[in-house]
Amino acid sequence: MNPLISIVLPVFNRANYLPATLDSIVAATLRPLELLLVDNGSTDNSLEVCQQWAGANENSEMVIRVLTEGKRGANAARNRGLKECRGEWVCFFDSDDWFCGEALTDLAAVVQEGGWDMAFLPVEQVIDGRAVQRAYSKKTEVSYHILSAMFSTHSTVFRTEWLRAMGGWNEDLMIWQDWELGVRCLLLHPRIAWLCQRSYHRVLIHDDSITGSSFGQTLQGTLHAMEVAKNDIEQGASDRSEKRRALRALYLRAMIMAGKLRKECDMYGFSAYRDLASHIIPHASKPLQMFGIAISMYTAAGGRGAWKMAWKMA
Repeated sequence: MNPLISIVLPVFNRANYLPATLDSIVAATLRPLELLLVDNGSTDNSLEVCQQWAGANENSEMVIRVLTEGKRGANAARNRGLKECRGEWVCFFDSDDWFCGEALTDLAAVVQEGGWDMAFLPVEQVIDGRAVQRAYSKKTEVSYHILSAMFSTHSTVFRTEWLRAMGGWNEDLMIWQDWELGVRCLLLHPRIAWLCQRSYHRVLIHDDSITGSSFGQTLQGTLHAMEVAKNDIEQGASDRSEKRRALRALYLRAMIMAGKLRKECDMYGFSAYRDLASHIIPHASKPLQMFGIAISMYTAAGGRGAWKMAWKMA
């Protein structure tokens, strides 16, 4: 069997969430299909849940492979799946969300035309039982993604060999992994197929989420991700104009994050992001500095949509 699309699902201590997620995936209407479940050193019975579920659901049109990856981190598990998968296209999902059954059928109808490197699917976020479509735009500028975080794990699908050639996921990152991958992808100016007639998967926001309940909890991880993105831009921007806009966007993203930490009364985090902004653009122009301070104060006061204002300035 040579599936058009493979699904890679990293798993770490998600035994309570896995059955609902896996049942949503097996309901996908596209066949044949390959699903790779990559356990990342779970200390609960997640691996056993995967093995039992695979045994009960695998058939000639649905190949399910259960793998283990010893290196910690979701990106290491994703890269293991990327290395092993056989599909021409690959998508990644999380082990505590709900897969849309029609997504891959709609995707297959588009990508089989050929010529694409990536595909984008709008998704929904479920917060306190209420589903809201995650904001998106058909903009492909890396500066827009830096501020909006539009390309997420659930919303992007990749031509397998293209993603392998660009190095896959950065295994040094423990958070904001999909955001950083989006930065690197857009710096390559990929050909993107947009499937925007409807929203698809449901991303569940809950207390066990890896993102934590406050920005302070993940401070070091997000700071590191932004440092990595700075390096991505400096090495991968196609010209001075793209590099300038991308770094300005990253500078303003750091100032917005400083505001979020100040809102949480985390002055250490506030100062760390201010310092990061100065590192991203050491000699920022006076107008950029003043706008950065204003947008940080606006965010700290509870203002919403700062990234949209920053996009106009970047």
